[in-house]
Amino acid sequence: VRFSELPEAAEVDDALQLLETVYSCGASKDSNGDPAFVAWLEELEKLDPATIDDEDELGECFGHRAIGRWKYDTPLSSADTWGRAANAFKLLSALLRIWHIGRQQLIDRGSSTQPLVHNHIAKVCARIKLAFKIGSSNAQSSTQNAEAGPSTSKTDKKRARVSMELKQGVITANAIKRLSKKDATQILKSANIKFKSGALSSA
Repeated sequence: VRFSELPEAAEVDDALQLLETVYSCGASKDSNGDPAFVAWLEELEKLDPATIDDEDELGECFGHRAIGRWKYDTPLSSADTWGRAANAFKLLSALLRIWHIGRQQLIDRGSSTQPLVHNHIAKVCARIKLAFKIGSSNAQSSTQNAEAGPSTSKTDKKRARVSMELKQGVITANAIKRLSKKDATQILKSANIKFKSGALSSA
């Protein structure tokens, strides 16, 4: 079974890219998530067709009953329910596994039908986009902290390095990109170039 056969492949890709962005900017919550959600997720991760005797719950309907045991639409619209972004990866993985198993069973029967779980995959991707949207109330404060923390620290280090290079007479690409009034003055003085007072006021 190829992933490209999934009608919602593009939605899954978008959701995964969003989650990766959440991780990279440090906006993921550091919590386990809602207990009801976690219990439901663990059940889906363990779902095994070998333990199902009713053939009506295999193939097209594989996993449909287990997924429907918890009404996820509203709860999964909030990042608090999900907890860590890792839980979103886990849920997508569990649903894709269920889809893969169901689709393979249908292929073995010569059917081109899609497992019902593909509808749930679409809904979960939509919930992920709502809950983890960068700039929303769920992630905004964490995103701002991430931007004001590591990025500021990196900027300060780069500025210090550039200033040191200029004092040593080394003019690099970074020095040109980050040229401040003070740095420009340093370059001109090191080259014995005379300039009028106030000439760099707009630098």
